[in-house]
Amino acid sequence: AESVLAHAIEQFSKLHPRVTLSITEGFTEPLCDAVAGGQLDAAIINRPRKKIALRSELIVDEQIVLVSNNNQKFNANGVKLKDITQMKLVLPTRQHGLRKILDSIAAAENLELTPSHEVDSINAIMQLVSVSDYATLLPALAASSPQRNGGLKITPIHSPSPRRQIACVSHPRYPLTAAAASFIQICTTLSLNVRQKSTD
Repeated sequence: AESVLAHAIEQFSKLHPRVTLSITEGFTEPLCDAVAGGQLDAAIINRPRKKIALRSELIVDEQIVLVSNNNQKFNANGVKLKDITQMKLVLPTRQHGLRKILDSIAAAENLELTPSHEVDSINAIMQLVSVSDYATLLPALAASSPQRNGGLKITPIHSPSPRRQIACVSHPRYPLTAAAASFIQICTTLSLNVRQKSTD
């Protein structure tokens, strides 16, 4: 959702000019704890592969792709996950929701991801990849973001084809306010639009 956040805020402000948004970034587990404790109305997260106690609504289901410098030569039809484990990788730390998903997918195939570097900033990861021979694994939505993907090559992954889900979580006993629901809907629509453009 970070890749559509600026446009979402702009659209929301036009629809709800008197409403002030308060948005925070964080790892999946602390965000879920904040929602459960009432500090946040809702959170948009990488949906964990394990069941959680919060209400969870799917926003988008998308492929995870290999992102590299344009100078790197990979088969246009895709790269096996097993082969990616041998590459020079830069990935988020193990606290990051995306990394938990990646490690879970790899473990299910009896594989292990051992990155050369770990960085939680997706922007920093993509900047490093664009100027080096490192590669990374990112959701297609993030990798296809126009402001990020200059000079980068996106290659599909197969055997298996990993996916991640973005979900909105909220407290099961407290319905979202009209304004919060509106903002989530805007984020959902923009995310789906970006995904559709990336596949056209």
